[in-house]
Amino acid sequence: MRLAFRIILPLLAVLSIIAWAATPLVGVLMERWFRSDVENRSRLVFDSIQNTVASLTTARERQRIDNLFDQIAKDERLLALGRCTADGRLAEHSSAWPRLLGCPSVTAADRSFAVEQVDGGPVLVATFPLDPATAAATAALGRLVIIHDLRFIKQRSNRAEGYLAAILALLGLAAAGVTVVVARLTLRGWVRQVCQGLAA
Repeated sequence: MRLAFRIILPLLAVLSIIAWAATPLVGVLMERWFRSDVENRSRLVFDSIQNTVASLTTARERQRIDNLFDQIAKDERLLALGRCTADGRLAEHSSAWPRLLGCPSVTAADRSFAVEQVDGGPVLVATFPLDPATAAATAALGRLVIIHDLRFIKQRSNRAEGYLAAILALLGLAAAGVTVVVARLTLRGWVRQVCQGLAA
């Protein structure tokens, strides 16, 4: 029994340290990977509707823009869409647009991504100029804002960390069991050989 404890306890201690160090790292890597995936989804949404939104904006079809945004926002992770004017006013938006969230302050003419806290949870606010070809066109058409819910990332990250800890614990127990069995068999063989040598 003492031999078992001498082998199992250090092994479990080492595995616990590995799990303690690796689990948060896995969570961070998964959060980065999921956020990158959400950013790519935002780009795809923008690329697919930018011409339609630009045309409707030029034609002053505000109701049709709202209807288009509501239709696209039915996606599970896509929280809301809106169009902001050059002076920072929210011109059109889907019905689920967060009440406390206005147009993001963006000075660059390129695309931007930012994480904001809305209703107790993180969201990714992606901002795209509707026509980046010229500054005048961008000022006229404004920017398209796409908001994705990021709360699922934390949930999946926590789940993955739990799975990793459980797997490491099972591996530790299995490795400890195998080590103890091998040590006992080795010790028995050594004792048997000693006894045989003394008997001879």
